[in-house]
Amino acid sequence: MEKRYLTINELSEYLNVKKRTIYLWTMQKKIPHSKLGGKLLRFEPDKVDEWLKRQECACFGNKY
Repeated sequence: MEKRYLTINELSEYLNVKKRTIYLWTMQKKIPHSKLGGKLLRFEPDKVDEWLKRQECACFGNKY
């Protein structure tokens, strides 16, 4: 089966964030990504989902 990679436009829609935010995250090496030809950003959906799970707040159950 062929791997499917997301473009920055697709990822922006998937995460519901601006493309500028994704560019910032990639520059800061916060989100897993690949560069094709030194310019094109691509994102592997499975790795993005794993990254997203690690970003979830673990504060459920804590009382303020």
